[in-house]
Amino acid sequence: MAENNLEESVEYIINLSSFSCHEEEVSSDAWQKLSSSIHSLFISLKDVKVDFKKLSSRTLVHLLLIAYGVVGNLQSSKKLINLDGKIVNLAYLVTDEIASSFNISGTLELMNTSIGNDDHVKREIIYYLILQETTRLITHLSNGSDISPLCKGPLFRDALLFTTLSVKYPTLNDGQQLNILHPFCLQLLEDYRTNIKLCGLTLLTHLSDQFLLSSWRLSGRAMATLEALAVQRTTSGQNMMILDLINSCSLKFIRKLEREDSIIWAEKFMEQLLVDANLEGNLEKRLLLLGSIYDTMQVLDKRISIQSKRLIEVIQNALLAPPQPVYKKNMKEKEQTSYLLLLKILMTFVDLTIDILYPDLIEMVVPPLGVFYELANERIDLISDAPFLESLSKSIIEIFDKLASPNTEFFRALLTEMSVTFPSLENIICKCTL
Repeated sequence: MAENNLEESVEYIINLSSFSCHEEEVSSDAWQKLSSSIHSLFISLKDVKVDFKKLSSRTLVHLLLIAYGVVGNLQSSKKLINLDGKIVNLAYLVTDEIASSFNISGTLELMNTSIGNDDHVKREIIYYLILQETTRLITHLSNGSDISPLCKGPLFRDALLFTTLSVKYPTLNDGQQLNILHPFCLQLLEDYRTNIKLCGLTLLTHLSDQFLLSSWRLSGRAMATLEALAVQRTTSGQNMMILDLINSCSLKFIRKLEREDSIIWAEKFMEQLLVDANLEGNLEKRLLLLGSIYDTMQVLDKRISIQSKRLIEVIQNALLAPPQPVYKKNMKEKEQTSYLLLLKILMTFVDLTIDILYPDLIEMVVPPLGVFYELANERIDLISDAPFLESLSKSIIEIFDKLASPNTEFFRALLTEMSVTFPSLENIICKCTL
């Protein structure tokens, strides 16, 4: 393929990819035309040897933008992918050919390659050029309407998404990049479509790992991110995948704040988690929330004592909730995982607060544990799951040993007295190192 023809084909597709309306309102004929044009371009590049190093920087960047836009579409709206199942493989073949022409392999190496055709053109890293060009093309689609330009240029959006997820520090390293990429993430988060929201959360998580702490903290972007995530948690938290990513992402950014601000946000976050966990009837979702509660406790440390009453209420309600039906094997396994996680949370709580809440801690923890262990023994007898009971016993013994440490004799007498009502506790008393 002649260089001029290639340049014309690439620019034609770039123009086709610039919509005047939201991508969901684009006609199927327009999508088909775009898909067919990209397919034809990729096939022509496959059939004819092209010296990609001799292409102008603009043409090469636009070609990569098209290829990576197709690959990125697999993660987002899937509009192109649904029309042509082969187009992603063709896109990878094209990018592999481009990489091999520079004697490298893989997206990361290609993104870090510098290009520039003559002495008058400064050589720049390909990723920087893609970042600049996608930003320019997307901004050009802003015309004062209520429709996000990201939805008018989905190919450009998806190219920026995929390439940014493919690069790491130090390629991602300065405030100028974050000035573009952070608002980009937040706009993806605000999209009403689940897949696009997930893309925004995935990219936000990636950026949090790659950019230096100071880039987030000093600019106030960490705090702004937490505020945006709090809104999304309220509006989209019913979706488990989104909730899981929002919770994990929130914790990442809570840890990026100064210590005092970090505690304030962690307390707010914990309050919401405890309310949600107490009201949640779905076991899988509750398990997800419990995992976030445990992780947030690591941030709060001894400050968890402030929310001790609500935390104990959550643990007690979950431990004493009606069991899952025996025939639901998969749910039984998750229920057992939930019980062990609850005991892990309780052990952590005891560890963190024993020097603050003792001896009131005994009254908070021991009675519900006694009831739970008695019920667990009865249930285990019905389903013959001795290994699980052994795991429960081990966890409860660890908690009791910790609670007994300030006054061993008093605690042993208490357990002995309780065993009259809850006979199963005899097993625990025998194994405790009191």
